[in-house]
Amino acid sequence: ILIGCILLVFIYLLYIIRPLSADSRLLIWRISIIIIKKYFIFGAGPNTFRYQFAKAQESFFQNEANVEYVKYADIPEYAFNEYIEFISEYGFIRLFIVIYFILQIMKNQKNIVRYGIINVSILSITSYPLHILSIQILFIIFLSLRENIAEDAFNRICRIVIIFYFIFQLH
Repeated sequence: ILIGCILLVFIYLLYIIRPLSADSRLLIWRISIIIIKKYFIFGAGPNTFRYQFAKAQESFFQNEANVEYVKYADIPEYAFNEYIEFISEYGFIRLFIVIYFILQIMKNQKNIVRYGIINVSILSITSYPLHILSIQILFIIFLSLRENIAEDAFNRICRIVIIFYFIFQLH
């Protein structure tokens, strides 16, 4: 209960800091539900989110009750939620398959790898980390590491992963 209360306070504080951004994301998610309803099982297809979003947004604003949201309207490149975007492009069946395989991989991972996967998974709720090349590579490396690697080799791999991560963060 304490963790839930702390989480709610944290979410509220984040909303206060950037309400326009939060309201815009909520609108994006609301409109994305239209896409998900239409392409529930198999999705609309790879890399179709932007196009499908524009069509769904048009139908959303045809309802006069939604006119108040026009100030937040945009055609975003990303859904600002990897799960919503994945479902709209690939459907629930593929999402369940991907989550199943990730959970199977995580069962046999060391804590540092598990934490990396969990961090990317949590960040995916309000952002688009899997559209950033360096995080994609890091996530793939986390998924590919195995527990049966010797401890010294595992530490070496972790150092390499961290080095790669920071190299890709350079601008």
